[in-house]
Amino acid sequence: VGPLDERHVPRFAYREVLSAEGQQKPYKAHNLLNGDSHGPSFLPTPPEIDVFLRDWQNKGGYANFFELLPPDRYQKEHPDWYAGGQLAMMNPGMRAAMARVVVERLRAHADYRRIWFNLHDMDWGWDMDPASAAFAQQHGGHPSAPRLDMVIDVADRVRRELPGARLAFNAYHWSFTPPTGMTVPDYVLVFPMTIHVDYSTALNVGRNQALGRDLAGWAAAARTVQVWDHITNWSGFLQPTPNLYPIARSIAWLATLPSVRGYFAEGSWDTPGAEFAVLRVWLIARLLWEPNLDADALVAEFCGGYYGPQAGPLVKQAIDLLHQRAAVSGDVLGEKANVDLKLFDRDTMLRLDDLMARAEAAAAGRDDYLAHVRAARMPFDYVLLVRRAEYGLTAVDDRLKRFRETIRVEHVRQYRQGGSLQELEALLAVERHASTPPMGLPAGEWREIGDLGVNRYESAWIVADPAASDGGAIRMKGDSGAWAVQLKLDKLPPEGEWDI
Repeated sequence: VGPLDERHVPRFAYREVLSAEGQQKPYKAHNLLNGDSHGPSFLPTPPEIDVFLRDWQNKGGYANFFELLPPDRYQKEHPDWYAGGQLAMMNPGMRAAMARVVVERLRAHADYRRIWFNLHDMDWGWDMDPASAAFAQQHGGHPSAPRLDMVIDVADRVRRELPGARLAFNAYHWSFTPPTGMTVPDYVLVFPMTIHVDYSTALNVGRNQALGRDLAGWAAAARTVQVWDHITNWSGFLQPTPNLYPIARSIAWLATLPSVRGYFAEGSWDTPGAEFAVLRVWLIARLLWEPNLDADALVAEFCGGYYGPQAGPLVKQAIDLLHQRAAVSGDVLGEKANVDLKLFDRDTMLRLDDLMARAEAAAAGRDDYLAHVRAARMPFDYVLLVRRAEYGLTAVDDRLKRFRETIRVEHVRQYRQGGSLQELEALLAVERHASTPPMGLPAGEWREIGDLGVNRYESAWIVADPAASDGGAIRMKGDSGAWAVQLKLDKLPPEGEWDI
């Protein structure tokens, strides 16, 4: 090999995928994922590859409102600091107190100038106090206005004691839409979090158009933006989630916004073995370096190399079929999408099953290829097993055996966020049957939204129940204080008037 003199400059300065497959330091370094935040920033790093960027969301570099100003410590003496589940953003006393705490935390760093100290809100809504609401009204009516004004004020107070200090804050839920008539100074970083994304399209088109306008709004108002994207399905880590090509189009679009310096993808960090997680990490790593690469060609390259030259094209066909069906199904692929999606119709699932069976046969000569194909087949087996009665599948013993063995081999810990393998077994044990019409209503006059169509949290398990309309129901512990069963409104019929 002769002398080389090349210079490669990636489009995104910060690149990270928080996924079980993307946390190993040598793997991250090999795939040029240079971001090191959250849990990975706590892990040891071999010195010969320690070139990671740790200026954002790293160990000791972030705190939420109540960690900085704990209510049990301050609320009795300063009730005016708190409002509607968050802080009273316009309160000067609260701002001064927060600045003092941030200064203390920054002094603990070897060089506070090297990090963006992150101020997180609380992960729920905000009922604004009158002063905050009045300020919001002056800036488009958006709650992000008092939030941003507070962050800028706290940053200015901190910088008077610690020159060069930099702060960051998240735009999330109620604060995602940027305020009108305000700008973000260069010593404040904003990271919008796309929790409300529809995975079926890129971040700036289709049902994501409003989300894209808000991202572009922050990019216009701020000098430094880091996008916190969501890329996994928290209601079904093992469930097929056809968002590979939309992610690629999203990254290509974000690359056109000059102030977007980084991309952080929150993936399936709860468990290894999630649906196509290895491919998703690898694809994002390639695109963050060079956003205009052909995503279709990249997926084909990965499939050929990872599943084998014979099996790879068959797995690629399955991936493409999933994306095609998602595009025409009309399903909302939210960050919590359930297994009752229309894209999982019987014909599609049987076609996918045939492709993956052929891929498994084609990979039989190589243990590594075969293991990879079986891991890729696991999500399709999951849907086929859960909806087996609807599809008319009766002989499922071999499929169930393969499914359980792959879960063991891939070290799967959760099948949904907080969903244990014991809970998964209870779900698989439900023997379903066709529902009977309620109160004798004719077809077309009723629709059923069953247990498979709602979001579940904490102790809400699906279990067998002979009294239920189709043999399955949700069981919750009687002492649960959580909103553990939630019906997303996109599940409701889009036309007509209905009693619920």
